[in-house]
Amino acid sequence: MLCGLAAGFNGIIISGWLGSAPANPATAYELTIIAAAVIGGANLAGGVGGAAGAIIGCVLIEVIRNGTVLARVDPYWQQTLVGCIIVAAVLVDRLRSMRNG
Repeated sequence: MLCGLAAGFNGIIISGWLGSAPANPATAYELTIIAAAVIGGANLAGGVGGAAGAIIGCVLIEVIRNGTVLARVDPYWQQTLVGCIIVAAVLVDRLRSMRNG
């Protein structure tokens, strides 16, 4: 219910801001969303993670993205960095799950 309410509220805000209702304003954000969830502690296999961790992951990804924009890093390398962060977070998660056993 809250997700639907947030999506509706977001649609109203986007419509007011752009003056129209585009169908694809967040195209190609899939990699960033997965990275934020994994950094926040979610397991790619499922069953682990929470909203607070996802929010922290979103903040960290946005800080990294903003830093690379301010440093004038090419957008290709920004996506490469996000991909490397996902790989590192998955490796840490796998090592942690192997130790806990």
